[in-house]
Amino acid sequence: MAPIPLNFRCRRTSAFRRLQTVGLSGKSGHLKLKANAMTVVPEPFNLSDLKVSYRIVREPVRVLVVAFHGEYRPGSKGNDDAHFMHGVASAGVEARRPNAVVFDFRDLKYVWGDMLELVYNAAPAHKTGQQTFAVVAGESSVEAIRTLELGQFSEEPITAIPWLHTSFDAAYDYLSKTLSGTSA
Repeated sequence: MAPIPLNFRCRRTSAFRRLQTVGLSGKSGHLKLKANAMTVVPEPFNLSDLKVSYRIVREPVRVLVVAFHGEYRPGSKGNDDAHFMHGVASAGVEARRPNAVVFDFRDLKYVWGDMLELVYNAAPAHKTGQQTFAVVAGESSVEAIRTLELGQFSEEPITAIPWLHTSFDAAYDYLSKTLSGTSA
C-alpha cells in the first residue's frame, strides 16, 4: 500500500508539514503515522468578547432569559459572536429545560450581521414544532434586527415581527399566549 500524504498548516509557523501513513501493520489493522519532527503548540483564543447572563422566570410559564452584553461585531466579523451566542444559549436551554427563551438584547450593540439569527435556533420547540422564543431589543439593536428580519429598505414597524419587543413584559406576554395557544 502506497503512503497517502496528508497536509495541514501549522499556525505557529505557517509552514506546511507532512504526515504520511505508513500503512496497516500486520493483521491487527492498526494505522501507524509517521510525522516530521515538529511541535504543535495550541494557541488560546477568545471566541467572542460578548458576555452572557441567565435567569429563570418560573410562573406561570418556565422561561429562560439569556441576556447578552457587549458589541456584536458587524458583518462577517460577527460570525464568531453568533456562534458563541448560539452555543451559550443552547447550553442554558440544555441545563434548565425551559418552555421558552427570551433573548435579551437590551445591552447588546448590534448594527449588522446575518448570522445573528443563528441564536434563535437554541430555543426549544413547542408541541407545534415552532421554536418558542422572543427577543427584547434595546435602542442599540432594535433597528438592525428590524431590517435583518424585514429587509434593509423595509419601512414596516417592529410590530410586524411578532416575537420582537422592546420590553420584557411584552415579550413574556407574547410567550405566555403562544404557549397557551391563544392569539399572540
